[in-house]
Amino acid sequence: MKNLINISFYVFFLFSLASCSGGGDDDNNAVINSEEVVKSIKLSISSEYVELNNKAVFEVLSDKNKVLTNSCKFFVNNQEISGNTFDGDLGDYSVYATYKQLISVQKKFNIIPKITNYKTNVLVEDYTGTWCGWCPRVSQAIKLLKEETSQISVVAVHVGDNMQISKSSALTNAFSVNSYPHVRLNRNAKWDGDQPNNLGAVTGLLGSPRKIGLAMESSLNDRTLSLKVKTQFGFPYADLKLVVFVLENEIVEDQINFTSYFSELERYTNSNNQSVSKSFIHDNVLRESLTAVLGDEIESSSTQSGSIYEKSFSYDIPSDFNILKMEVVAIIVDKDKQAINSRMSKLEENQTFEKLK
Repeated sequence: MKNLINISFYVFFLFSLASCSGGGDDDNNAVINSEEVVKSIKLSISSEYVELNNKAVFEVLSDKNKVLTNSCKFFVNNQEISGNTFDGDLGDYSVYATYKQLISVQKKFNIIPKITNYKTNVLVEDYTGTWCGWCPRVSQAIKLLKEETSQISVVAVHVGDNMQISKSSALTNAFSVNSYPHVRLNRNAKWDGDQPNNLGAVTGLLGSPRKIGLAMESSLNDRTLSLKVKTQFGFPYADLKLVVFVLENEIVEDQINFTSYFSELERYTNSNNQSVSKSFIHDNVLRESLTAVLGDEIESSSTQSGSIYEKSFSYDIPSDFNILKMEVVAIIVDKDKQAINSRMSKLEENQTFEKLK
C-alpha cells in the first residue's frame, strides 16, 4: 500500500511539473493550442506597398495574440492562394484570411514599381529683417553652410523692411513666427541657438534620401520668365502641395548688426545708438510666390509611384529686380505643411532629376 501511495505521488508530481513549465496563455505570438477557443482573428500585411518582384507576407493572430498563420487560408482578390505569401503584377489588391468559421477584416495592399530615391535638399527658411540685430548670425551660418554643401534650398523671408512682400504674413502666421531670428528647417524644426556653430542641425538632415525628386526648366523672353516644375514620385503619395518661390540675390541694404560677424563691412551707429553694417548683402530674398505660400494642391492621381507631375508658370519680372541675380525654388509639402523635398535653380537652367543609385 505504501509503495502504491509513493507511485501515485510521483506521477502527480511529474504531471504538475509539466503543467507549470513553458509559457503561459498570455505569451505574445505563442502558437495556438488546438483546443483553445478563438473568438476573432487579426490579419496583418508585411507592407501596404510591396515592390514589384517582392512578396507580400500575411500573418494572422488570434484575439489573444496567438499565431494562427499556418492554420489559415488566404484569399487575394477573392481567390485562394497557396501559403501566406503573394507576388503579382503592378496594381491594387485586397486580402482576407479564414480560420475555421472565422473571417478576418479585408485589407488592401499595392504592388508598386521599384522604389526610387532622390537626393535630399534641406529647406532653410530664414525669417529676417534689416532691423533685426541678431539676424546676421543666421546669415553667417547660411554662408558657412553653402561652403559645406550644395544640398540646401535657402529662402530669406523679410519682415518689417522694404524687402517684405504681402504674402510674408501668411508664412509668419502659419509657423507662429513672433521672435527673430527665426529659422525653419523643412518647415518643421526650428534652427535655434548659435547657428554658425551648429551647422549639424542642417547637415544632419541630409542623410536620409527622399522618395520625391524635383527638376526645373526655365527660359527668358525679355523679362518674362517661363518656368516648368517637374516632380517625380518614387513612391505613392497623397495630399501633397507644390510651392514655387522667386528669389533675388545680392540686394544691398544697411543691416543692424549686434554680432561680430561681417566685420569687413563699414559700421556706423544709428540714431537709436545701434550698430549698423553698411551695404550689407542680402541673398535668397523672397520676391514673389508663384503659388500659395503654403502650396497649391497636386491631384492624387498624379502622385503615384513612378509618375511625373508637371506645372508651368509665367512671371513678368519687375523692372527694379536684377534679372541677373534671380533664382527659383520649388518645394513639395505634405498635409502637415512640412517640406518633403526641395530644389533651387538659376534662371534659364534645365535640370534633370537627382536620382540616387
